[in-house]
Amino acid sequence: MTRFDPPTEADDRDDTLRDHLRSALDSAEHPTTSFHIRQALQLLDVE
Repeated sequence: MTRFDPPTEADDRDDTLRDHLRSALDSAEHPTTSFHIRQALQLLDVE
């Protein structure tokens, strides 16, 4: 069974950063920009 830990301030910042990156990905006009934004999102998901 997994223990539930309440969200921390760092978790909130990560969520905010993810939201900003997803928004930027939606408006990215260049494929290289999209690639780098996707890489940043993947790095945030590695824990």
